[in-house]
Amino acid sequence: MILKLIRKILFDYRFFLSKDKVYVLMFHKVNDDSDVFYKGMPTKTFYNLIEYIILHFQIVHFEEVEYLLGKQEKPLLVITFDDGMDDIRTNVYDFMMERKVKFTINIDTKILIDSKPQYFIQVYDILNHSTKIESYYDSKYMKERISVNYVQPYETESAFTYLLSPMRNSEKEDFIDRMRLNLGLQQNCFTKVLSANWIEKQKENTLISFGSHSHSHPIFSELNSEQIKTELSISRNLLEEILHKKIEVFAYPNGEAEEYTDGLIQNQGFKIILKTGDRLNHHGKFPSNIFYRINMYQQDLEMAILQSIGLLPKLRDIKTKIWN
Repeated sequence: MILKLIRKILFDYRFFLSKDKVYVLMFHKVNDDSDVFYKGMPTKTFYNLIEYIILHFQIVHFEEVEYLLGKQEKPLLVITFDDGMDDIRTNVYDFMMERKVKFTINIDTKILIDSKPQYFIQVYDILNHSTKIESYYDSKYMKERISVNYVQPYETESAFTYLLSPMRNSEKEDFIDRMRLNLGLQQNCFTKVLSANWIEKQKENTLISFGSHSHSHPIFSELNSEQIKTELSISRNLLEEILHKKIEVFAYPNGEAEEYTDGLIQNQGFKIILKTGDRLNHHGKFPSNIFYRINMYQQDLEMAILQSIGLLPKLRDIKTKIWN
């Protein structure tokens, strides 16, 4: 009863909102699929969350933040989507256009060439579509088996991310193809992604802005400076060729950032840098060109709202301290 009362109080979250903070949300998949790994937010939860946000926030693009901050009537909020999933076209686009909601799509541009999602998602797709297995092992690339945990999927996702991160792209492709064949799946098992043609059609759409999410979605801590510059330039050039406008937003793959890489990114002409960490951005306490984002994947509306305003991480911390 006490927990329900606390949750009811928190659900009316207007008390916790601050106009001195910038709220930046990061979505990936929005669908009603039965995936276990890399699970998307259900469409109904997403739609209800956006309706809630419309009521209590001013939704803006990144380039509007500096001018509006401190002058607005409601807290500023930016909506972003990473990885270029086709869910954006099928489940998000019409809903957002009808309500005139602004959002940013960060594209890892290799998907526009291959018509397949980035490497980590391909692994999750294989696990989602294959018969359940207890573990996976490939003697060519692995020293030990990876447990496939369907109850705590994040553990398995992290293990495969750790395995693939230091590999060259050719090795990742070979590993994924071997895994797909070993588990008896066809080429069409992978999640659909946005096309260059669809993106080009949005170039005059003022509700949608585009950013770079690198080219092949590597973990930047595994790359040297020249490799990072190559990832940045290929991605930016491809997007600018499609959209005929400058691309000034960059979102770190997996949100993992090193301080020295911020300078490399800015030197490539990107004005806005996006990181993760489920943190809010406090006016006067963060560089105006760097934003932290809140990862949105919750399955029900209440948890999604608590996450979007930065309260869910705080509640987890309190729970951890109590139980420890």
